[in-house]
Amino acid sequence: MADNPQARYKPDTAENRPYLFISYSSKDSNTVQRIIQLLRINGYYYWYDEGNKPGRDWSDSLADRIIGCAQFLLVLTENSAKSENVLDELYLAKKYNKPLLVVYIDDIKVSGGLDLKIGRIHSLMRNKYGSENEFNEELVQALSISTKKPYKISTPKLIFDLRLEERYEIIEKIGEGATGSVFRGKDRKTGSMVAIKICGISPTYSGNLLLRLYNNERDALNRLATCPYVPKLVDWYMGKRAVCLILNYIKGYPLESFQFNEVTILELFNKILGIFNYLEDCGIIHKDIKPNNLLIDELGTVYLLDFGGSYICDETNPPQVIRMASPGFAAPEQYGEMDIIPTFATDCYGLGRTLQYLLINRYVYAHDFRNFSGSVHQVRKDISDTLAQVLTKMTRQDPKERYQNVNELRGDLYKCDKSLFATRIPSFRDIIAEQKSLQECDVPYDGEVDTNVNVKTDFI
Repeated sequence: MADNPQARYKPDTAENRPYLFISYSSKDSNTVQRIIQLLRINGYYYWYDEGNKPGRDWSDSLADRIIGCAQFLLVLTENSAKSENVLDELYLAKKYNKPLLVVYIDDIKVSGGLDLKIGRIHSLMRNKYGSENEFNEELVQALSISTKKPYKISTPKLIFDLRLEERYEIIEKIGEGATGSVFRGKDRKTGSMVAIKICGISPTYSGNLLLRLYNNERDALNRLATCPYVPKLVDWYMGKRAVCLILNYIKGYPLESFQFNEVTILELFNKILGIFNYLEDCGIIHKDIKPNNLLIDELGTVYLLDFGGSYICDETNPPQVIRMASPGFAAPEQYGEMDIIPTFATDCYGLGRTLQYLLINRYVYAHDFRNFSGSVHQVRKDISDTLAQVLTKMTRQDPKERYQNVNELRGDLYKCDKSLFATRIPSFRDIIAEQKSLQECDVPYDGEVDTNVNVKTDFI
């Protein structure tokens, strides 16, 4: 286990909460800091002798901490094996029947007296593991679960190689879904902000599926490395029970947060088709186009996220299709037979449904939108016939009746009022700031539109 002299952590305990007592030689301080770093990453309460309060007798304070601990962790090295203080601490822990765990850092042969004390104690030997990551994983698994901090927000159980903590500082959680959690972080080396997407996995069907999703997103983003409208893959980590993608951080707002009129829906439409050009050139079908997978920043740039379920076209080695669908936005064929290969028509349907939603979401409850299958004219009389017809063709049940490529779709889109495409959005920053304060419209869609309800249609 490598030394890290820069890091110095204080004891981390809470009143009436179980904690680990760490017994070690002061000569091994750097090594112990590495272990403490692992405990901090995985959320454990711990105490060691650097945390003694001034003014109290050292021996009494130490004894109180040993007697009060939930588990006694002995860091065994050449130095600690010869330390009288460590032997005294071990004696007291055994006297009070504390659960003991011995971590052998050095390949040492202990003396007869010490061997007698620890012979039957649960132990881990660093040199028995092929890598530091494997050893860290086993160490965390051996710690008492009672000493783990309670979390108010459920997060995956993460066990990482310490390179993650050394390179990236986790600042806050910004999202959580079925496939894992996303944190905003900072690259300690470059100072840039990153998005850290992490997921715990297990040797089960669901765990294998999650691993496939993460690997799929990594491969898709590598193919799209030159596209400026998708996250950049900065780094990635993989362990036995967790995977992690490091992406550049995009400060934006999900499209589902806004209401659009025809002017801005056409500009948005055109920008998304530009992203689709990149997907088409790289042989990628996204398969999960929906409002919260599209972000818009304060300058009006649109980004497409979440490529975990995407289909990567590869004629030489056709990959398996990952079956997943977002109700209300997924194409009908995504719920069908396993051997159906996605095409552009699949993403065409998702985009059509997304644009419909952005035009009518303040008039239609989310659960009603899932069953909405008519023209946007049923809800928005101010939408042109041309745009309504384009959206209707995009969302037809039969994929063969939809648009088959980007250029075909763009050709019909440009049949809309050309003056609308010349309209420039004056200030997205001002518009977004204004919209943050808008309240959702509480008008349900019941198949008819109440013409007496006055709802703004030019929010953005």
